[in-house]
Amino acid sequence: MKRALQIRALHFLVLGGALFAGKSWWSGVARGSGPRPEIVVTAAQREEIRRDGQPLGRRSTPEEEGARLDRVVDDEILYREALARGLDRDNPVVRERVIQSMRLLSDDPQADEATLFRQGLRLGLDRSDVVVRRHLAATMRVLAAAAARRDPPSDAELREVLAREADLFRLPRTTSVTHVFVSSARGALADGTARAILAALRSGRVDPAEAPRLGDAFPPGFRLSQRTDADLDAVFGPRFAAGVAELPLESWGGPIASSYGLHLVWVHARIPERMPSLDSVRGRLVEHVYHLRAEQRLRDWLAVRRTRYEIRIEEPRDRAARPVAIPMEALSLPRPAAVVGD
Repeated sequence: MKRALQIRALHFLVLGGALFAGKSWWSGVARGSGPRPEIVVTAAQREEIRRDGQPLGRRSTPEEEGARLDRVVDDEILYREALARGLDRDNPVVRERVIQSMRLLSDDPQADEATLFRQGLRLGLDRSDVVVRRHLAATMRVLAAAAARRDPPSDAELREVLAREADLFRLPRTTSVTHVFVSSARGALADGTARAILAALRSGRVDPAEAPRLGDAFPPGFRLSQRTDADLDAVFGPRFAAGVAELPLESWGGPIASSYGLHLVWVHARIPERMPSLDSVRGRLVEHVYHLRAEQRLRDWLAVRRTRYEIRIEEPRDRAARPVAIPMEALSLPRPAAVVGD
């Protein structure tokens, strides 16, 4: 039984890598000479890509399926480019995964790590392990985009990005309040008690700072300063902020229901939604610019390298058929804006 499981595991590891790599592997062809190496997305992979949308309870749109197909091709290119640069050599992640796989497959429980590693390399486990492939692709992704941080952004670039992506940096409305709490534990008396307290507060005989003592204890506190709508809803429950937003400044209003009871609210101040100054968000903005640059550089880098491969897509409806060549224009990844070097 153990031997059968070992054989099945070995088949899974080796065939998994073969399916992902496609029908033709690196082919020993030097770059820039002879036919381009192939990347084949198999019929089985196409079926898996189509099933990715099923947990959402609907069929994937062509755009969603195309994006996932692009990702498969991109990851294969990144993996192959990582191998071409020797990123797998002396890589601790590769070594650890090969050893782990060989411990599952080996008949010798006493085999040392060096022996297991050599055996795993002979079996090609460093090429078929999904974790290894993803690790190398991710490493190559970082290296391809690394130059995005070479030149710091100018203030002009920062202002342009801040204006273009204002929704990411706009400061939300904040409100400062004092409230009097009437607990729902009072049952049917809660509403009448809240309205009696409100009448006393509106008479002007009670200082807002002293008002909370007229109600019940509220552990989160009675004075909340410069809280966003999300902050207020997090403390009091859904829609509480919407009720506070309808109250006038510097007067008592309510009762407003919360998850805990009723609240009489004095609004001290409101600061409306606003754009921050450049200096106040400079650090976040610089990181965002680097992120945008890295995404663009990676897109350009991948688009250039796609031209160096023959990309073939198998149709799931006819798995026995020959792979059909898909023109580059049919894939959603844009053509490079400029040639990006290694």
